[in-house]
Amino acid sequence: MISTQSAAYLQGALSRQPAIRPEVVERARALAADPTYPSAAVIKRVAQQIVASPDLSEDQS
Repeated sequence: MISTQSAAYLQGALSRQPAIRPEVVERARALAADPTYPSAAVIKRVAQQIVASPDLSEDQS
């Protein structure tokens, strides 16, 4: 459980962060423009994890 003091500290820290971080936006643009991102190896690993995960839409009872 988060205390009121901890929540206030976290809220203060969040309020000191800029709403838009230009360096992060620039990195995202660069990655979106890169035809090799993400790599084929990363796509394969993610696909394997998706296939191996349980289908939560099926009744597990």
